[in-house]
Amino acid sequence: MLVVGILGFAKGNPNRLRYGYDFLGRTCGYGDVKDQNFLYYPFPYNSTSGSTDLTWAVCLKNCNVTNATSFSIMCMYSFELPATSSRAQVVCGGGTDGRTDLTQTDFLNVAITTDCLRYRPTCKCKSGSPSYLCCTGMAKGQVGGQEGVELIPEVDKGTLGGITMGYKYGFCYIPYPTASIKGFNRCLPFISSKILGPRENTTTSDSTFSSVMTSLTGSQQSFAYLTDQIQEKWRVIVASAGIALGVSLLYSLLLRLAAKPITFAVLIATWFLLGGATAILSIKAGFIDASQLPGSTYSSSFLPSGFTFEQAKQNQQMVIAAAVICGVLFLIYTLLFVFLFKRVLVAIEVIELASECIMTIPTVFLFCMFQWFVMVALFVWWIFVMLYLVAAGSWDANAHQYVWDTNLQRVMIYHFFGLLWGRSFILAIGNLVVAGASAEWFLADDKLNLVLPVLSSFQRTLKFHSGTAALGSFIIAVVQMIRWVFRYYMYQIKKMNPDSKIVKVLAFIGECCLACLERFLNFINKNAYIQTSITGAGFWTAAAAAFNLLVRNCLRIGTLSIVATVYIYIGKLFIALVTGIICALIMVGGDYQNVTDAPVFPMVIILLIAFGIGSIFLDVWEVCIDTIFQCYCMDEEQGTNKTPGKLKQFVANNPPANDEAEGVKGLYSVKNAQSNDAPPTV
Repeated sequence: MLVVGILGFAKGNPNRLRYGYDFLGRTCGYGDVKDQNFLYYPFPYNSTSGSTDLTWAVCLKNCNVTNATSFSIMCMYSFELPATSSRAQVVCGGGTDGRTDLTQTDFLNVAITTDCLRYRPTCKCKSGSPSYLCCTGMAKGQVGGQEGVELIPEVDKGTLGGITMGYKYGFCYIPYPTASIKGFNRCLPFISSKILGPRENTTTSDSTFSSVMTSLTGSQQSFAYLTDQIQEKWRVIVASAGIALGVSLLYSLLLRLAAKPITFAVLIATWFLLGGATAILSIKAGFIDASQLPGSTYSSSFLPSGFTFEQAKQNQQMVIAAAVICGVLFLIYTLLFVFLFKRVLVAIEVIELASECIMTIPTVFLFCMFQWFVMVALFVWWIFVMLYLVAAGSWDANAHQYVWDTNLQRVMIYHFFGLLWGRSFILAIGNLVVAGASAEWFLADDKLNLVLPVLSSFQRTLKFHSGTAALGSFIIAVVQMIRWVFRYYMYQIKKMNPDSKIVKVLAFIGECCLACLERFLNFINKNAYIQTSITGAGFWTAAAAAFNLLVRNCLRIGTLSIVATVYIYIGKLFIALVTGIICALIMVGGDYQNVTDAPVFPMVIILLIAFGIGSIFLDVWEVCIDTIFQCYCMDEEQGTNKTPGKLKQFVANNPPANDEAEGVKGLYSVKNAQSNDAPPTV
């Protein structure tokens, strides 16, 4: 990624995205046009082909042309027309900002025809290129110089609101009414009643105007607008990372002090939410008659306006499907809660033990902060380099725009894969460090006097397990890259067949399969990292050992996963939403009544950053929980007697079922006979 960055810095210019560039490739607001910050398109519409063309652009000081009386012919270059029998000598574009004196024009019904519009200069070119390339391309080795004029071939003139747009390759043009939008430096068409009189063909004008506006605000211009929004709100975006950090610490402290009450509250609240959703959807689907329910008339008076307990009239099939899905989930959740209640209690004890572990080694949060800084640095570097890569390319004088070659596109793909791999590698290192520190705490006899367990785990990880982290993260990055490639090609296919049901079904199935594959590999990788931290084994050996251990304790791990996942995901959403609300208030100046006026795109970035930071912090608990669970299972199977007293006492008071205990003994009877029951090592 360092080489990619050097390439991007050498060829790219992000200001080209924000301010745009003119027909010579000059960035508005810089160099020869440093006082001209606004981009204007003289010929945005071609009436002959009925399409827009934004390849011709010029830089202006402002977008303040609002009525026909302020019009004047403007020229990209000044050139001289010799005198004739019917007129005096004319200097086209010889005035301020390339303007031409209006006395030289025939101004009638806003349809202006002038000699400046009908002629263009001819130029000398050292390379022998055609004159129109020398005068408009300004490539290296070419010098423009007036050598007379030539008549432009008569073509159909494009119009916008009845105003003559000029010729496509003309050097002079008539400016149409424009206006600028705050935060967007493009001059957008502004058609008012002063320009559109009763003599205009309003149908044609509206169609043309709509076409031009669509192009001016299309994907390329939208990207520039979004880039400008980022640059305008970058301080709040950067501050959001710190705010999310503070909210994460607050939530982590809350979990550390009250893990068991919060877990019970979340489980019970989830049960009520699933039950309530099932009941409401069942009424809407017609499975339950609301009028027969006790107190239905009294309860309906408290419902919000527009909401009724009646059967849905629209989207009936979707409502029925949603009701069935919610009902099945509610039933499964209830059965798990009832029949696996002991395992739920064990899971809660493990979570509470993980909280005690985190409380004993709080330096794990310092490592999380370090990991957070590294992750932010990676994303900042990636965005910074990508802006340069997007703004790179070679100038095409004939097309009047910068173009990406194949090599540059491949570099962008490589840079994106580097982001995926780098992110996965940082998370893998974090999992190994946290798992190593948690396992060291679990196996220690004196848990209160550990000597820098996080630092020692970090040193072991870098010295012995970097290859494991690199291999595991590479596998995840490859699967993620395949998902993005699949999404891209499905998007292209959908554009060609937007109404094809087969394409939609294939896209859904493919995305679902790849998502399941990624989640499965993430699950295997995380537990492999834990086994590596406990036993010191390599990636493949650790992955096999972790998989076998989890299969032998599938009911326990299933219950623990449900309990842990619920409150961890709620915590991630809590961190993201609180951070988003705080940043939105900052953007609107603290006016909570107008908090919805905060710009959408920066808010999306802020929510993603906050969710990512919350994920890093709560992943500490998740990894710690899984590590302690694996240590507990290995201790129970191998008889090392390392389980802390509180959990050991709870298991003694709530022993596993006989069949489960016999299964464990049978699985390990042969192994214990062949080995000396060596305890797991850290």
